[in-house]
Amino acid sequence: MFNRCVIFNTTDFSFHGHPDPLTCPEGRTRKSLAMYYYTNGRPAEEISGDHSTLFKARPGEEIASARAPRSLRSLVKDCVPPVAVRWSRRLRGLPTG
Repeated sequence: MFNRCVIFNTTDFSFHGHPDPLTCPEGRTRKSLAMYYYTNGRPAEEISGDHSTLFKARPGEEIASARAPRSLRSLVKDCVPPVAVRWSRRLRGLPTG
């Protein structure tokens, strides 16, 4: 619906995301703004241990391999600026090309 706002907490146990491809009318696009804040520590009932993204199938759905979590190495490569990657490789004596 037009001009709506959704605010919610994300914890180790909250489900959130956009599981189905978005279909907009011709000439319209979805606008999204996400903001996060971090705190020092969490209540014990919100902690489930270290993990990466956990994908959960909906009833009657199988999760395709394309939706499986990527390796940590590829995630870091996508998130770290190229100049930092080259600098790190130089420090380790690896080719930077």
